[in-house]
Amino acid sequence: WKGPYVVPGPVGSTPAGGLTAASRINTSMEAWWIGAETSVRGAFWYDDSKGWRAYHDPVALPTAAAPTSGMASLSRIDTSMEIWWVGLNGSVQGAFWYKGQHHDAWQRYELAPLGQASPTSGIAAVSRIDTAMEIWWVGPQGSVEGGYYYATDTKPWQTYT
Repeated sequence: WKGPYVVPGPVGSTPAGGLTAASRINTSMEAWWIGAETSVRGAFWYDDSKGWRAYHDPVALPTAAAPTSGMASLSRIDTSMEIWWVGLNGSVQGAFWYKGQHHDAWQRYELAPLGQASPTSGIAAVSRIDTAMEIWWVGPQGSVEGGYYYATDTKPWQTYT
């Protein structure tokens, strides 16, 4: 292990906000955090001796995330990455990146509407096969809520009932 270092970027993180990381290929890593202005920020590292580099633009603009939101991420295939967080309004928000699609830009969506998640909720995610993803979060009354995605379904995301 090497000593701590600062990931470069225009804005720091919230002191109590989430942080998550994933690796889609064995020569790279990506990290995301809740920015000081409640945006979702990210940085990447590739095995090219250039070190960590911050994204030029945030994944989500200021006021997109609860300042104490947890975060989760995963890469189910080597051409994609997904991240989730709780919005300021208690919604569950997500973003995805697919290599070569949408000009390699992050695309956002809402998984659960306002008031469905505690703003201090953690989020957990798993991909047990390359065609599926599942996530869980804590509801405002302490319940455990979740959603799932199966690439073979006609609906993109569904929540558990």
